[in-house]
Amino acid sequence: MSEPRQPLAAAEAPPFRPGSRAPAAETAPPPAPADPAAFHAFLDLPCAVKEVVGVLDLPDALEARPREGAASRLTPLEGLCQACPARLEPEPFTCRVTLPMPLQPEVEEWVLALLPDNLGSTAGRLVRACFETGPFDGRRVLGHRRNPRLFATRVSALREWRGTGTYLTSEQVLEPLLFNDAILPGDTVKLCLLFGLLDPDTPLDRARRAVLDPGARRALLGDALVPERPADLPPAAAAQARALVRLFEAVRQAGRLDVPLACLGV
Repeated sequence: MSEPRQPLAAAEAPPFRPGSRAPAAETAPPPAPADPAAFHAFLDLPCAVKEVVGVLDLPDALEARPREGAASRLTPLEGLCQACPARLEPEPFTCRVTLPMPLQPEVEEWVLALLPDNLGSTAGRLVRACFETGPFDGRRVLGHRRNPRLFATRVSALREWRGTGTYLTSEQVLEPLLFNDAILPGDTVKLCLLFGLLDPDTPLDRARRAVLDPGARRALLGDALVPERPADLPPAAAAQARALVRLFEAVRQAGRLDVPLACLGV
């Protein structure tokens, strides 16, 4: 068995409190981005809208739709969405999620707080499997930390489980959620466990079956509950929290439909 992996952004961090932020050589906020970025994801269920507009052009077409009104090229396609199971809301073209960037520190801390408290639970064992010895060391995200289009602060958020020697950085936790080309159907079960959509004490054998078997996954994720966003956030953080709640719903729905959640990145 390999040795537990030390979080890259916090390898030399002194003791800290949950919700604190990792020390950094530079604590000054990065300059405001002139061209704000956005993260886009959509349920990758084949449909005529994606074929006509094009997957890569769809975010721009959706952004222009309120300005163009009836003249939008999406208007004649609205009827194609009526029976689509990938819709996240009753309105057409709601199979996608847009998360405005840069990520606010309050949102990073909230996402960390969603992780399970008990590392002995099924979800807690998954925390250790994914982040201590698994693939998500935060390296892919850490390289973007100084980019003001993606992060509002250069300082990592941290989560500690006291008395266990386990702590994670926000880079590690954001990597499987936002810095992936796609979230595969089986991985939706793991994410729903990690971020509290499923009971953290879900029997391990049931969770394993759901990863591999679409029918078992559909039944398990039928019980998933999307977390509520925290109250009293600053406006920019509140908008991002709303988008992340929608992203969690998209993760749940992708697993139930047995389709990937494609991520266009930032």
